[in-house]
Amino acid sequence: MPYRYWVYVGAIILMTYIIYKYVTKKDFQIHRVQSTVIISLILSIATCLIINYVGIKRHGYEMGHFFEKQNYERQFYVYVTEDLDTAKSYRLTADIRKNEFGYFFLKAYWPNGGTLSFGDPVKFYGRTSFPVDDNDKEWRIELTEYPVFSSSNNS
Repeated sequence: MPYRYWVYVGAIILMTYIIYKYVTKKDFQIHRVQSTVIISLILSIATCLIINYVGIKRHGYEMGHFFEKQNYERQFYVYVTEDLDTAKSYRLTADIRKNEFGYFFLKAYWPNGGTLSFGDPVKFYGRTSFPVDDNDKEWRIELTEYPVFSSSNNS
């Protein structure tokens, strides 16, 4: 697990201890401390599992968010520029994959029903990528942080 989960687990343990001290208002008693630590660990592990498999805040798909899922495929809006000289840009819905290696462009959907893909997934470096299609034409794809919440896209 990444370090952020351990920070979160530590924070839960600390909060549980503070609540324990506030509620009991007594000095250390080893059996109560052990019970509190066990309950804290159970809550921490359960919370980490919930975050990992369910996600929090926009279902765990908000880019860069503390609770962002580690691996998923989701539709996001992207800006696609076909001709880099004219800089005419189109906002399209795209299938994006996120894994431990970063964000990858899979396919974009044009409003007329067509699709744009490059065969292999295209890795984003930062929020931008410059893939080349089969006709040696360079494209610019800029990833936005806005997920698509409606299901009105072509699937």
